[in-house]
Amino acid sequence: MRELRETRHDLALWGDGRLGDEDLLALVLGSRRAAVLCLEHRRLGGLARCSPVELEKVTGMGKVRSARLAAALVLGRRSLSADGRTGPVFRTPRQVGEWLRGRYEGETRERFRVLLLDGRHRLISCRVVASGTLTACPVHPRDVFRPALAESAAAVIVAHNHPSGDPSPSAEDLDITGRLQRAGDLVGIRLLDHVILGRPGWVSLAEEGHVSGRTGHGNSAGGNGRGLDPEREGAQTNRNGSGRANLIPFRI
Repeated sequence: MRELRETRHDLALWGDGRLGDEDLLALVLGSRRAAVLCLEHRRLGGLARCSPVELEKVTGMGKVRSARLAAALVLGRRSLSADGRTGPVFRTPRQVGEWLRGRYEGETRERFRVLLLDGRHRLISCRVVASGTLTACPVHPRDVFRPALAESAAAVIVAHNHPSGDPSPSAEDLDITGRLQRAGDLVGIRLLDHVILGRPGWVSLAEEGHVSGRTGHGNSAGGNGRGLDPEREGAQTNRNGSGRANLIPFRI
């Protein structure tokens, strides 16, 4: 096996272009053996979805290395959503769904997140406001709007995952969406969407007609009921990860 000091030298001299996943992982963990065992346990994409507790179970990891790797992966995800002092601007449910999917798809515990947006729908931050089990994640409107008020957000998008893989909304999902929308109306912070992540794919409750405040919604009597652009006839939602998402913008 290559010595770590050689790998560090190559990184300093050539950048990451000449280093493989094993090399970079070894530098993070401080052990090439631990890096090899990690990649034997899961491919890199799988490791990115492991919690520190799951990583600890890999031979040679332990608490310190698992925490180090988890922190590095979180920093990597955050760097994707940050461009200096600015985050991405969300104009459509598709942009939101794909952004969330690239970061959180495949999580094994249900987590409820709030995306805090400024007046132009630029992301200020993304917060986990509730964590649950394999099947449930209780959340209260105050958990969502407390950080929104603290960071002077103009609007929010909420999202949670279904570890079962099926992104279809439950009765509880629809109920909390209505409660959040009413709470947002009271405090003057608009709820733009509630996105449910599955594996693969996602569902936008704004597209499904359960969140008001977007232009161009269809209706269940006269159209497809999912708010699809009538000029894009035949477009489908991203349920089960297939088809094209609605491109109708959120109302500013």
